Amino acid sequence: MSHVTRHIGYWVLMGFYGLLAYYTLLGAYEVLPLLVIPMLGIFVSGGLASIYVLKREVLGGQMTVLFSKTQQLNALGAFMGAWSTYLLNVYIGLGAVLASCFIGIIAALYFKKVQVPVYCGAFLGMSSMVLLPLQAFAVASILVAIVFLLTKDVFNGYGGKLGTIAFSAALITAWLFSYSAPGIQINTMLEALLVIIFAMIGAGLTFAMNHRLNAGPVLSSAVVGFFLGAILLFFPHVFGEVLALVVVGASYVGMCGANRFSDERGIIVAGLFFGLIYIFSAPYLGGAGGKLGTTAFISGLSVKGLFTLSVQLQHRLVSQKHRRV
Repeated sequence: MSHVTRHIGYWVLMGFYGLLAYYTLLGAYEVLPLLVIPMLGIFVSGGLASIYVLKREVLGGQMTVLFSKTQQLNALGAFMGAWSTYLLNVYIGLGAVLASCFIGIIAALYFKKVQVPVYCGAFLGMSSMVLLPLQAFAVASILVAIVFLLTKDVFNGYGGKLGTIAFSAALITAWLFSYSAPGIQINTMLEALLVIIFAMIGAGLTFAMNHRLNAGPVLSSAVVGFFLGAILLFFPHVFGEVLALVVVGASYVGMCGANRFSDERGIIVAGLFFGLIYIFSAPYLGGAGGKLGTTAFISGLSVKGLFTLSVQLQHRLVSQKHRRV
């Protein structure tokens, strides 16, 4: 994979990072303007963290052969994951949460070599038929496989990367076909509080299962999303459907590797930030598979950047203190 290809993958992911961050700030401005500046600061810290990725993973690092047999298999996995989830979601009526998690579980248990691309495709399959009817989805399913290959060597270890790949494919295709779908509204403080609480729970449980039980990121996310989601879907009249989406989306935060977060503390903070982004961006870009994953990607990258800046600031303060002494 050439540096040019890596650059394309990097900027695709960061472009959709910026897009969802923009709509989040827009939603925050309309609801609670005082939060716009601090949230912008956190988003900027994520941008700074991405510069580290640009230097280490785009300009350096080991290169993957783009059209090797392994990569061809990965592309096929993403394509099949998208279609199997979409069929279960839209035509069988299983719904986005259960369909994607079911495919994730099957992939993690029986198709381990391609579980990651299959799960990436599954996020695209969560798309609403309003946004991506059959003919548009056919295009998006090819696009998600291409973007997966382009981004293979960047942002590995950040939960939500796979969803951002799917989100880019869904929105690019929707724009090409001029399709759109409505979002949702978080109407009360109680609903907002529940979103944040369940986001933190979903992120923390997934990270613990992933790293404490060594279950792996795909199986951990899919299991947490499937079982907690199934329970919450039994309570549709008490905000259960939205909370099921929140839990499965926050589980993508918990997919972060130990090279990005060393324990649950950072992940739970990222889960909290996931909840805030979800609340403010809910009215926008509705029906796009991968939006939850992009929310997780922004959360993890931003909090990682914030933590890194905090550590560097502490080191500088300590260094200045020693110099004075």
